[in-house]
Amino acid sequence: MFTELEKTRYARQFILDQWGEETQEKLKNTTVFVAGAGGSGSPIITQLALLGVGKIRICDFDTVDLSNLNRQFLHCVSEESRLGQQKAVSAKKTVHYINPHVEVEIFQEKITADNIDEIVGDAAIIMDSVDKIETKFVLSKCAIRKNIPHLFYGMMDINSFACIFYSPKTPCFHCLYDFNKVKEMLELSKVSQKEDTKTPVCCPPVFLSAGFIMTELVKILLGIGEPAYNKFYLFLQKGNQRVIESNGYMGMRFWNSEFFDEISLNQGFDWNKGWRGNLVEELEIKPNPNCACCSSIDSEEKENDEEEDVTVNIVFKQF
Repeated sequence: MFTELEKTRYARQFILDQWGEETQEKLKNTTVFVAGAGGSGSPIITQLALLGVGKIRICDFDTVDLSNLNRQFLHCVSEESRLGQQKAVSAKKTVHYINPHVEVEIFQEKITADNIDEIVGDAAIIMDSVDKIETKFVLSKCAIRKNIPHLFYGMMDINSFACIFYSPKTPCFHCLYDFNKVKEMLELSKVSQKEDTKTPVCCPPVFLSAGFIMTELVKILLGIGEPAYNKFYLFLQKGNQRVIESNGYMGMRFWNSEFFDEISLNQGFDWNKGWRGNLVEELEIKPNPNCACCSSIDSEEKENDEEEDVTVNIVFKQF
């Protein structure tokens, strides 16, 4: 049931096609997990609060820094200085400011293979807003175990991307990305960090991918429309061949699995070239029959336990 204040707040949503109070009630009874309250997490957490999702579980161990505030607006929405505060704590304050009807549970710790199932809890969906590559693989495994969607989105330079992973309806994250390459990236990062420790980033691209993926969240949770399953979206707003020279794009394509490269090339998209004149690339994707995580063929034997033990410092160049 809704209070009169809630009815007034959500009145414009009630009149959307296929919405109404019953649909809003579904949102009110839903829990969403957001991994990361930084650049990608800011528009996601804000939109969840605006929509009226009943409960948001937020995990972030980092603190707010002045250099975050060119895109992490979650931490600069009031006169109170949030500098030095835990991002999870700051995010909870902002959600209460935006919509006091939304409950927030926070976790101020690093996500690991040991704690992820407990942190995600009974959430219906995982929003992947983390920058650490190895954490994305941990989120993927959790989503597969719990049989819930893992929504993947972010930016690379002024370009962005979005994809729904929801095994077995779709491929999983491991189908498209090769963890074995992460160890190679660690060696590359040691070189790149000596040259430049700053990640170039601005806010517009992440707003695009966050808006897109949040609409998909609504479709999945509420059964409105057809979710964009089995598709990978690249928003190449750089608009020229220089897209492949950006750190974000180079880092992203480096850890593509051979399977992902192959199915993309079969559709005429070459990740090594990166630009064929389209501002939006819609790639059809499918499960990798040899995937170590979601394949039903000897999946337990193929599992690489080493994956959860490696600490990788390189980030995905998106936040």
